[in-house]
Amino acid sequence: MDNYLYSQESKQVIIQFDRVSINIDLEDFLDMLYALHDLKSIIEEDPDVTIGTFEDENGKSWEQFIIKEDDADFS
Repeated sequence: MDNYLYSQESKQVIIQFDRVSINIDLEDFLDMLYALHDLKSIIEEDPDVTIGTFEDENGKSWEQFIIKEDDADFS
């Protein structure tokens, strides 16, 4: 995620990915958050997907979904 903020004035959550910006009314934000959490659980059950943990040079760590590759793809 590139950037995110909460506007107290407009009562909106703003999320930006690259050149895409999503504005979500505060009343809808938790619904979206719960839906994304449910979707994350579904993705975690996929045997072709794993979660990798990464760390930057400042020690900040994060998790990221990784699609598992077949060994045959590397030949």
